[in-house]
Amino acid sequence: MANESWEGYSMEDLAGEIRGRLDDIIYYLGKDDRRGAEMKAEWLASAAQEVLDRVRP
Repeated sequence: MANESWEGYSMEDLAGEIRGRLDDIIYYLGKDDRRGAEMKAEWLASAAQEVLDRVRP
C-alpha cells in the first residue's frame, strides 16, 4: 500500500482516509494482529508523505 496513488485526492479526502487508517491500526493492535497493523501503518506513512509533499514549498 505504500505505493498508493494519491492523484485526484483532495486534502480533505486525504484527512478522512488518514483518520480511517488510524482507527484500523488501533483495531489491529487491540486484536494483537501485528501484521495487520503494520500494513495499515505503511499505508498511513504513504498518505502522510503525500500531505507533506503538498504542503511543503
